Formats: sequence, structure tokens, C-alpha cells
Amino acid sequence: MAKVNNGLQPAVFEWSEEFQLPLETNAELDRFEAWLADPANDRQKHALVNTISAVGGVDLKRVTWNILSYLFSCPLSRTINWKGVNGKRAFHRMASRTLLSRK
Repeated sequence: MAKVNNGLQPAVFEWSEEFQLPLETNAELDRFEAWLADPANDRQKHALVNTISAVGGVDLKRVTWNILSYLFSCPLSRTINWKGVNGKRAFHRMASRTLLSRK
């Protein structure tokens, strides 16, 4: 995998809106989720998936970790878990989840 990535950074995705990745606040995350849910943005979502696919790693765990750290800042990621317990946001219900498995 290291040979494929060659240490290059993923291409910068240009937004039509004012998103800066990684997302820093819950308000930015809410806007991003609404943007992902809008079918009018399918073409840009496909470009975003292509950009994210350039994020590398040595195994599935590291690739997933790197993609999530590309999308969410550390403080924001502490407010998210899979089920949404303890007052956190449920990742399994988020539109961002589809970016990990989209083809």
C-alpha cells in the first residue's frame, strides 16, 4: 500500500460551499450532513468519494481511521460514536457513514 500511495497527499477537493475539512464544529457537521443528504449534490459527492479514496493506510483499520480523521477534527470526533449513547451523535444514522463504503 505504501508503494501505491508513494507518500503523496490526497487531492484537495473544491467545494461549492464553504466546507473546510476536517470539520471542526457540530454546526459544520450539520451543514455537511444536509449537503450529503441533498440529491442535487450527487456529482460533487462522487468527486468527494474519489478524493477520500486517495487516503491510504496499511490495513482496513488504518484506512478507516485516516478517512475519519480527514473528515472530522479530533474534538468533533469525540462527540460521535456508533450507537449514539451517552449523549453523542450516532454515526450509524449519519449520511457521512456512506462515504466509507460508497462505490
